[in-house]
Amino acid sequence: AIITADNNVLIFKVLFIATSLLVAFIILRFSKTLFMTLGSSAMEIHMLIQKIGKGNFNTRIPTEYGMKGSVLHGLLLLQDKLQVHEMEQKKNEEKLRIAAICFESHDGILITDGNGVILSVNKAFTDIAGYTPEEIVGEMPHILNSGRHSLEFYHEMWDSIDRTGYWHGEIWSRHRDGEIFAKWLNITAVKTKDGIVSHYIGLYSDISEYRQAQDKIRKLAFFDQLTDLPNRFLLSERLKQVLHAANRNKNHYALLFIDLDNFKSLNDTLGHSIGDLLLKQVAQRLSLCVRKEDTV
Repeated sequence: AIITADNNVLIFKVLFIATSLLVAFIILRFSKTLFMTLGSSAMEIHMLIQKIGKGNFNTRIPTEYGMKGSVLHGLLLLQDKLQVHEMEQKKNEEKLRIAAICFESHDGILITDGNGVILSVNKAFTDIAGYTPEEIVGEMPHILNSGRHSLEFYHEMWDSIDRTGYWHGEIWSRHRDGEIFAKWLNITAVKTKDGIVSHYIGLYSDISEYRQAQDKIRKLAFFDQLTDLPNRFLLSERLKQVLHAANRNKNHYALLFIDLDNFKSLNDTLGHSIGDLLLKQVAQRLSLCVRKEDTV
């Protein structure tokens, strides 16, 4: 009985040891398989997921040979894609920021769709044309037509846009209050990859002050400041034109010279202010006596 009991104990120990070795082998095999599947330790995988979740895409863990399809490899690929996406997003945000600054520039900006319906305007446009976004969005640009340009002018403008995608030039527009003003306009057609026009962008520059300055310079150069009549230089130029026209067309033109008697005495006795007033009155009355194409 004692021998039998000892044998049973021995058999039990052998079975226990064999079972333990089998379990250890299974666990070892499972651990190796799990490691191959994960590509790294569970701790490293957990830390990598945490970093990706926090937006840190700069973690670099080498993937061993044979683990290209592992969880770690997949996470690293995902990290690279997220990093590229983040960089592109930052670039797009920077472009949008720059575009927003440009949109609020000193030049007026008007954006339409491909059919010419106004989608957006900036504050500078409102300052130039008088229309707020609420008043003009949804309208067509012809709301700004001044009536000073012919249909041929607009045909040539749109022909240039259709051919080259661009047009620029001086144009007269009508302000919201009805005032006609000059502006420099640049129109650009925005096209899709398929070459279809999706938007038109109009860039407006108010040149009213520039035109006023030009007119003032011209007036100072060619007209008398006191009487607003052509000065000697402009009179000489017009006389040359008349003589050329007379020789070419065999026409006759009249030239009349008028002298003001005792003007010097009036200046000396009543003062230069009265003399200036007399010159203005004579200039106005003579201008009323002739046609618009005549020169006084």
